[in-house]
Amino acid sequence: MKQTASNYLRMDKKTYRIVDTLSFLSKNMYNVGLYNVRQHFFQTGKYLSYESNYHVSKTNENYSLLHSDNSQQILKMVDRSFRSFFGLLQAKKDGGLPEDMEVRIPHYLDKNGRFLLIFPAARLRFSDSGSKVSLGMSIKFKKQHGLKGDELTFNVPAYISPTAIKEIRIAPVHDGKSYKIEYVYDVMPEEMSLDPNQYLSIDLGLDNFATLVESVDGAATIIDGKHVKSINRYYNKEMARLQRIKYKQGVEKFTRRQSRITIRRGNQINEFLNRAVNYVVNVCLKKHIGNIVVGELKEIKQEINHGKRNNQNFVQIPYWLFKRKLKGKCQRYGIEYHEVDEAYTSRTDALNFDEIREQPYDKTRRIERGLYRSITGVTVNADVNGSLNIMRKVADESIVRRIVGSGLVNRPWRIRLAWETTQQTSPEQNCTQQTVQATAL
Repeated sequence: MKQTASNYLRMDKKTYRIVDTLSFLSKNMYNVGLYNVRQHFFQTGKYLSYESNYHVSKTNENYSLLHSDNSQQILKMVDRSFRSFFGLLQAKKDGGLPEDMEVRIPHYLDKNGRFLLIFPAARLRFSDSGSKVSLGMSIKFKKQHGLKGDELTFNVPAYISPTAIKEIRIAPVHDGKSYKIEYVYDVMPEEMSLDPNQYLSIDLGLDNFATLVESVDGAATIIDGKHVKSINRYYNKEMARLQRIKYKQGVEKFTRRQSRITIRRGNQINEFLNRAVNYVVNVCLKKHIGNIVVGELKEIKQEINHGKRNNQNFVQIPYWLFKRKLKGKCQRYGIEYHEVDEAYTSRTDALNFDEIREQPYDKTRRIERGLYRSITGVTVNADVNGSLNIMRKVADESIVRRIVGSGLVNRPWRIRLAWETTQQTSPEQNCTQQTVQATAL
């Protein structure tokens, strides 16, 4: 399986100009390839294949200024874009898409924009120690700019073997205000001793970012999400302040200051997601749990109105990225990943094993914020109740009955992912708090 490691590039002015110019040429090459395919489609109604587009495009000046491998990879991306376009047209024709849905042809990139650079493994040159890699440039580009050819030399992360790298990508961020380098490399799946009859369910939310219930001993854990809300709160406040300054000065474009704080926010949230994923997978490996069940958030993010502030928080927290990272980790360690619709899981009484559907419950079930009163008379954390119902959609009912019988779900642990270790009681949400160290796998 393949994984990607990415870092923001720290470059001197000369290196930045080279990368920025190549990224600009990459955008030009994409538009050239796209123009050829679009015109062929408009004139004939047919698709221009990658091979035919290659022979038409290779005479363009942008093709020769870029390394041939870069140009070919760009044309392949054009090819994939149009294959997706024709696939959607066919799906609409076959009735797989709504009739009123508009299928749009791939559009050109902004003339002042930047685009991805892809360097396949065959054209990478590594140092003897494997700690550095040099990215190739075309002869024409080096002559035009008076370059030696070793200017694009970057460090390779110590945990990546040079022989495992399949390609390196340089991606523009905020129209080239900064750049990321991405290493795509092979990782061998690891065989772990896991029990296919054990489950861990996850209910995603805001203050309680992820509520975990596992079937081994029935323990419940809440990963605190208030830190992410705090990150977003500061980001929104600072962006609003900068926007007011821009308005007074008549500035319309996205500024470097805005770019920096946006990147910082992205890094902080990405770090939080990595720690959360590592914690979840570590629990599974430690307790030999073979299945993870995650609730799908379609209803929360698209249909339900939680108020302006909560709606904004839901949109700004990339739950999709958490699930993608978690799914990748599961594949690496052989854990089965399940994603289920969490409709009605928060309102259905899990302790009473009610059918998971729309229930005629009144508001007395939610006695206060974060607490759910079961018809059995037991008070349980509301998100734990939802997580139990998510597990019920996949696991055998006898497994869930054993969890409920343990009584451990009645008082979950709340953890804050950090590097310090502390502990305190939080009776207001019927849980105990703990700050734990999330180590990388």
